[in-house]
Amino acid sequence: MYHFLITNICTEISQPLETYTGDAYQAMRQFDTVEEICRWIEMLLVDYATEISIHQVELKDPVIEKAIEYIKAHIFEKVCAEDVCRYIGFSKAYFSKYFKEKTNLNFRAYLLDLKITYAQQQLASNSNTPSELSVMFGYEEYSSFSRAFKMRTGFSPIDYQKNI
Repeated sequence: MYHFLITNICTEISQPLETYTGDAYQAMRQFDTVEEICRWIEMLLVDYATEISIHQVELKDPVIEKAIEYIKAHIFEKVCAEDVCRYIGFSKAYFSKYFKEKTNLNFRAYLLDLKITYAQQQLASNSNTPSELSVMFGYEEYSSFSRAFKMRTGFSPIDYQKNI
């Protein structure tokens, strides 16, 4: 019964969810306890909530779309608000206010959410190790990356990769 319920939930939310592309039934077979299944479901739901918040940011506002286009193109660089402002032609003060008004997120929160979502995808596909991702995203210390990742997902990058 639990397998059926969880599989249905995963199937329903995986349609718009890019961070989980696996087979829910197969994933559950690796767990030995209900607690492990609960942690896995919690991780999926946190991923889903994060992804929803990022997609909501991508409104049909041409300025926001242009800013997001720049951010995504430079995701592996140390992107800062000043870089985006130069690209779209806004002052930093105006851009910060505009971005927050249109997206309900400040620029830094959006950038961090986007990086963590991308890191989740990379960890799920075993494309990169957590320490490689830390370097790729411009973190000087792995502990800073791990702390940011855990703050957003509830799991360290290593635990996330093991559980997914």
